Amino acid sequence: LKIAVLLSVVSSQLEKIMGIYRIHLILSGNSGVGKSSTMKSIVDLFYDNIDGVEDYIILKLTRMTKEALGRLDVKTLDGKVGFVEQLDNVEGIDYIREAMSEDRITTLTTVKDEEGKLVSKTVVIPGQPAFTTTNVTANIDHQILNRSIQLYLSPVEDESIKEKIIRSILMRKSVGEDSKLKLVTYVWLKTRPKDPEFTEAVGSTVTDLLKKFINFKNIYRATEITRNLVRSTASMFNHENITMEDLNFVMNYLKKDIILTTLELSERDLQILRWLRNHGFVQGEKEEETKDVTTSEIAQVVKMSTQETKKLLDVLYDKGLVWKAYDGKRFSWAINNYGIKVLSELEREVQEQKEQEEGDVIIEDQLLAYISSKLLGRETVTEEELRSILQRTAQATDIEVQDLLIDGLEKKKVIQNQGDGTWKVL
Repeated sequence: LKIAVLLSVVSSQLEKIMGIYRIHLILSGNSGVGKSSTMKSIVDLFYDNIDGVEDYIILKLTRMTKEALGRLDVKTLDGKVGFVEQLDNVEGIDYIREAMSEDRITTLTTVKDEEGKLVSKTVVIPGQPAFTTTNVTANIDHQILNRSIQLYLSPVEDESIKEKIIRSILMRKSVGEDSKLKLVTYVWLKTRPKDPEFTEAVGSTVTDLLKKFINFKNIYRATEITRNLVRSTASMFNHENITMEDLNFVMNYLKKDIILTTLELSERDLQILRWLRNHGFVQGEKEEETKDVTTSEIAQVVKMSTQETKKLLDVLYDKGLVWKAYDGKRFSWAINNYGIKVLSELEREVQEQKEQEEGDVIIEDQLLAYISSKLLGRETVTEEELRSILQRTAQATDIEVQDLLIDGLEKKKVIQNQGDGTWKVL
């Protein structure tokens, strides 16, 4: 996550090209998971608008009123990073959208002339800033979202890591301004290459990746974002020409997020879709065969309020990835076949199913999801019961086939071998 923030800062210095030429970053997650701290650990290394330096890098804001950005007193927005601590605190969304994708902000406003008469005046601020922010709620303006790469900071579950975080918070020292460090980072940033160029080899490799998702509607935005990530990485490593090492660096850390961008999904969306599939909440061919789950139950899994969870699920429904029903009292949900297909394509590309793909037998996700639905309500299942379920649901009478299915269920974290002839249903 910190790498992505640093790349956004580096992108602010790159030469202008057509379209979006900066990295716009939204860091999402539940309240208190460390989103702002993660952002600040990088942006605080650079001069900001309260440091008294004319050529500052970071425009650090906690709130922005409706027309403030269009009246900003700067010569250019190029070379700047707009950091708003929380997206909810931005009123001027229209200006943000314009600044993220255009090479200037142009405002036609009304002023009084020397005689006191009202006249029209065009105010132009050239350039395009990089924009970074954090977000808690599910409500993100669609045009903001599809111009950005959205990363998700999940809550820490490991108790030992939680303990380290608690101790680090307790042991924090007073914050002082390190002007020498900011001078060093300023010089470092300003001496990076401004216009790293793609080679044919790198361009072909990126094209081969993205063309697999060519039918998804955000593919062109995702291409711009990928290009900007790779250009910024090359600049960060002081490369005038983009190398395969630069591309591999981006793919190592951000490949899944790039693919999610083509699908207009976030890591949190992926978490919900995967949970629905792995626990058998799948739309059946007939309505009575559909295994669904309520909003409140999903909210407990993603650790969000029921209201915010409902908003996320509605977005997934609008994208055609989930089934929805309402019985007059509450909504219920299930992943549909298209949602399973999208999830499978993503997992294959990021090699989350590498072992399964390298085998001679590929088990369909729909089949595993259907088997999972027959395990609902159980805490454990014996080997005899499990093999009986496989015979009924998958017509798997051969023990070797049953073993493959059991292995698939374990890899999907639907069941866990207890080592005593029973499996725990997860």
